[in-house]
Amino acid sequence: MEKSLGFESFKMLALGIYPEDHHRFKQIKALLEYLEKTDFPNQPASIQYHLNIPGGLVAHSIGVYNSMEILSDVYGLKDEQELYRSALLISLFHDLCKFDMYRTGTRNRKDEKTGKWEAYQVYMMDEKRLPLGHGAKSVFLLQKYITDLTNDEALSIIWHMAGYTEGSKEFALSSDMALAHTQSRLIGFLQVADMTATFITEPMLKL
Repeated sequence: MEKSLGFESFKMLALGIYPEDHHRFKQIKALLEYLEKTDFPNQPASIQYHLNIPGGLVAHSIGVYNSMEILSDVYGLKDEQELYRSALLISLFHDLCKFDMYRTGTRNRKDEKTGKWEAYQVYMMDEKRLPLGHGAKSVFLLQKYITDLTNDEALSIIWHMAGYTEGSKEFALSSDMALAHTQSRLIGFLQVADMTATFITEPMLKL
């Protein structure tokens, strides 16, 4: 399986979060080795909304990492070493759930000039994916390797999609999200970094 070139940059960023003698360095290295054997490096970031291209997921994750770096610098998160490291970790792995989410398929469309129908390639949801939801699935998968995932990290990944989180418009879940924000300010950092990458920086990319 050919990996996207961006995955090498992704690996470099991930392995740079913790020093080599830190226990999490080995955990991240093992996770990266696993992801190399999956289609994670080639997955799109979405079906149609943003970076729906091969390697789009990796490009999006790096974009969120870059946004997190800026936010951390502006709001002083870099002064809190462990929380800052957590911020970088979740920025790269918040969408881990998408490693098996999409597959390619074909649909038909009518050529406006010729009037003929033609087949074209699209991304669609993979029926064989593990259906655990979005944030919850990312936490579930990440905990298999980062065995001491903190509350800050788990809450941030669970709620990183803010109002787009499954069921968040229901009162009970929206109340939970509000409560989560009182327990971890890292949630706000990841939400803003994710939205910044998705709606501001990614549209400017020429991929």
